[in-house]
Amino acid sequence: QSRTFATLTFSYAVKICSENKIMAWKIANVISSARPCLVSKRLAELKGSSQDSDKCGGDVVKEEVMTCLSCTMASYTSASSETIQRCISLAEGLTNHWTLFQLVRYAIITSNFGFARHILNQRKLPQQCSQQQHFLWLVTLGNFTRAEEILGNDGTVGISKSLEELNSCHSTLLSLAVTEQNHSMKHSSPLELRKFGFQLEFLRVRIDFLNLSMITRALYSENIATGGNVSARSNLFRHNLPKSFDMLATRYMNIYRLYGLHYCQQTRSTLRTLICMCQFISREVLGKFHGEIEQEVTEGCLTKGDVRCAMGSLLARLRIGVLEKIEK
Repeated sequence: QSRTFATLTFSYAVKICSENKIMAWKIANVISSARPCLVSKRLAELKGSSQDSDKCGGDVVKEEVMTCLSCTMASYTSASSETIQRCISLAEGLTNHWTLFQLVRYAIITSNFGFARHILNQRKLPQQCSQQQHFLWLVTLGNFTRAEEILGNDGTVGISKSLEELNSCHSTLLSLAVTEQNHSMKHSSPLELRKFGFQLEFLRVRIDFLNLSMITRALYSENIATGGNVSARSNLFRHNLPKSFDMLATRYMNIYRLYGLHYCQQTRSTLRTLICMCQFISREVLGKFHGEIEQEVTEGCLTKGDVRCAMGSLLARLRIGVLEKIEK
């Protein structure tokens, strides 16, 4: 997290590891995961690494693509088309399916869903699988990346299409979970019975959140059009919306307690941020529809590390820079 330490480490990688391109890109990738803006401005210093890809079996190219994907996190918006095209062109020379899957997985982690979907579809990774479980997992990832890509490109307009993909994703993942459960029961492995519990519950909450977002958007439009004189049914929805978002925050908290503590720091940070986001929306919906402001729940809820995340920064900017000005 230290900018000074990141700068010195990157300079060391460029100077000392000039002959070892794999190590230089590995160090740059680690730094870019915490300081993407710093590395994105100095990528030119590592230029020419892709020329050694043939000697290293594509490892240099893989690290370079992963570093470029990490650098896209420096922006709140989606990655530029030039960056994605560069990553796609670099990945064209890779033939190892496991390496391509690693890039897909890393692209999802860094929210580069367009790149992940391109690799899955154009390189036909699901069709290369020899086992049913592997095929179902890659199909699930394909549906998920398509859903998130639609949301990133179309915003609220694309929620309906995104929900179709997410529901398909959930159904495929459920089939995979049943297949794995049957396999585990045959081989007497009870620990594997809930192997996809975290993924299934996370998808269910994600789908419910998008459904509530659509309802909130429609009710807010109706409230403006009618001047607040909405129907009894809409009025009931309007009263239940803050409670519903609070329930989503509780469900995210349950996921955090049941599964998040056993995963990486990025997963824990994401879950904590989603909890804050649901609480934030609940409070704002209550204020806009009923003129009531509950006790501030989003201030101080994020830990110091979470505040640096893109979504945490966006929540702070939306609360302080936009909503407070609207109230004034």
